[in-house]
Amino acid sequence: MTPSVPPVWVDTTGLYAALPSGGSIGDVMVGGDPVVVRGDEVVKGCPELAKSPCTGIQAIGNRDMEARGSAEEACVEFTLFTFATA
Repeated sequence: MTPSVPPVWVDTTGLYAALPSGGSIGDVMVGGDPVVVRGDEVVKGCPELAKSPCTGIQAIGNRDMEARGSAEEACVEFTLFTFATA
């Protein structure tokens, strides 16, 4: 059973903090800088990225990372969405 937990809203600074940092994952994953997008750009891009309606979208945070020294180029993409609260 999933506990009932109220939603948590984070601002742009919170999105940056919520995305993994190099130190939080250790030296296994390396990658680009976190990116946070808001405003008209996020409203236009969200439905395609999320494959879902994005009513109330406020911002999207993203960071791509790769396994260090991986010959197979193993990649992980972290994407977080924030929405206006009701």
